[in-house]
Amino acid sequence: MVASRSLAPAAAIALLIDLVAAGVQNVACSTCVPSSTCFQESSSMQFETQPVGTVNGFFAAVGGCIAKPTGTYNFTNPATGVTVTNIPLYLTTDGTALQDYLANSTVGTKKALVCFTNTSYSVVDKYVYVSHIPTDPLNFACPNCTWYNVFTISKPPNCICRYDTAWAFPLKPVLTSWTSSQAQSTSEIALPSTYYPGSPVYWTARADTSAWGGFFRFQPAASNPNRVSTTTTYAFDMCAGCAQNSIGKGYIMGKVNFTFTSVNGSTSTSLFFAPSPGATTTSSALQVYQSYIAPPTFNPGQFQLFDSYTTITAPFTYGFPFAVTKINTGNITVGANALLGTVPNAMTANGVYLAIHMNVNGAYCEGSPAYNTVLP
Repeated sequence: MVASRSLAPAAAIALLIDLVAAGVQNVACSTCVPSSTCFQESSSMQFETQPVGTVNGFFAAVGGCIAKPTGTYNFTNPATGVTVTNIPLYLTTDGTALQDYLANSTVGTKKALVCFTNTSYSVVDKYVYVSHIPTDPLNFACPNCTWYNVFTISKPPNCICRYDTAWAFPLKPVLTSWTSSQAQSTSEIALPSTYYPGSPVYWTARADTSAWGGFFRFQPAASNPNRVSTTTTYAFDMCAGCAQNSIGKGYIMGKVNFTFTSVNGSTSTSLFFAPSPGATTTSSALQVYQSYIAPPTFNPGQFQLFDSYTTITAPFTYGFPFAVTKINTGNITVGANALLGTVPNAMTANGVYLAIHMNVNGAYCEGSPAYNTVLP
């Protein structure tokens, strides 16, 4: 029997692709627990001749399962000729009758079954993952008995198990203080000095309603033109899955502290850190846009054309520092010299523009106290 895993890639019991192929959803951060013993026949042909007892024994082996029946079926025992009618029919995620799979599958065949929290069958409690394995050759008592590895897979209640893109947003207290018109605006909004002190800082949300994200603008003070502060640290929330730029449709997967390291705004350092103690996640993407013009593109892969920033070793997690070491100026082109924008050689009165993009590499789990009111 294979050892259990917790908040780790699914390779401990199978390749992730195998679980997905079997119909198991949201497995990236699920806890996986093997049954105490392999589910196996105690006598040859047991599964073939006793479908009701086989299915009931299977449910018991996984600690109980409220599976949704899909009609009924009748079964005639080939040995006795006795027919049992109106037996509840349970299907695996690919539509295979559970009793048929257990009775007739071949070694290497894998299936999954959904178990619900109650008989309304609306909320998934766990998945059961089953793999037909070879019978132990030392099982001399029943060398022809069928053997299965069985695992229960469930999502921890304080985690979200999926892959999402994440963008730097103003801090959650700022977002939640906005009026509905501010929250829906794609025009530039001045951020409160309570959270963004010193020179004015602005936020502009991405106008694409099918995506999310946006950028910041750091405007030099009138008393100190064309210069930004190198002593002020700005904090952002990394909002993942925040469709239409709504924090309520996504979740904060991390935070970033950002500091300029040159008064002309051409360099900076940042630190990715946890939104609350004990939170966990990893990211396999980092793109930073820092420039003297507003982003002409929200394609993160093109941000590297506008500046030079830290190359990551994926995946990375909280405590990861990164830096922008140079702003590229002049004509910025892509492909066959298609012009994306022209960056001036020095900061103008508009200041410096910034966007940060990451992703959630399969899982985010809350710390304590939870930073997000509720996970999607």
